[in-house]
Amino acid sequence: MRNLLLAALVTCLPTATLAADWYVVIGYFDHPPMEWDDGVLTKANDLEAALTDCGLSAFWDFTAKFDGFDTDGRGSVFVINTFDRLNRAAAENLLAATKPCVPDAYIKEATYFGE
Repeated sequence: MRNLLLAALVTCLPTATLAADWYVVIGYFDHPPMEWDDGVLTKANDLEAALTDCGLSAFWDFTAKFDGFDTDGRGSVFVINTFDRLNRAAAENLLAATKPCVPDAYIKEATYFGE
């Protein structure tokens, strides 16, 4: 019985998917896949400084770690840092709070795979 359950679990794992979350995107910077440079770090610091006026902070990572950003794995995406998973309505509310500091911000549905 134990082997049967293990076989069923292993069979189902490849078809399991992570639920997508909504993100408030505040910036994207194009660069070769999985490579940072000083220019990206400077732009990131500028975005984070702009967000402090709204009481927000940014989380950023390579777009290759997200499914849902159509960038062919290039670049870095900068999103509002939250500890909660966001649905569309929550993302829209957070977007409204972000716009005074980052007028070009928008929301996007994606799945983050992290480290």
